[in-house]
Amino acid sequence: MLAFLDRIFGLPAHPLLVHVPVVLVPLSALALVGVAVRPGWRAAAGWWVVGLAFVALVSVQLAMTTGESLQEHVGDRVLVHQHASLAEPMRPLALAVLLLSVGLVLVDRRRARAWYRNTMLAVGGVSIVVAGASMVQVARVGHSGAKAVWHDKGTSGPGGDDDRGQ
Repeated sequence: MLAFLDRIFGLPAHPLLVHVPVVLVPLSALALVGVAVRPGWRAAAGWWVVGLAFVALVSVQLAMTTGESLQEHVGDRVLVHQHASLAEPMRPLALAVLLLSVGLVLVDRRRARAWYRNTMLAVGGVSIVVAGASMVQVARVGHSGAKAVWHDKGTSGPGGDDDRGQ
């Protein structure tokens, strides 16, 4: 798809670009929760959160595109396939964070309406659930990616546990 992004400075792009969504997805999720629970923040920072969520979604797409390209080069390994499978929900989760942040900002502009309170509670509640799910999923994807890279290197974790037998 974006062949020019296969490599950056001669290195595979995926391991470099993947760090952007690893930071931005949880950050945008936390910002979404912030504007969901703090009405004053919606007016002050709502559109900034929308922008952050948009950049997070783009970074997820870039990470997935470069990951698919890298997967073609490393072959069909089980751990790589598991990592790719875990990454699939990231696109819809990042899109949901974006749409919910837009929804919160737009609903907030209708404060005088009778339906405002119930709608804000519903959108805010869904926002908190989606934000939590996106943070959990990005951690799962990152862990599976690290495991796919390091599983057969004989490395031990900080506690000395060796994952080779799992």
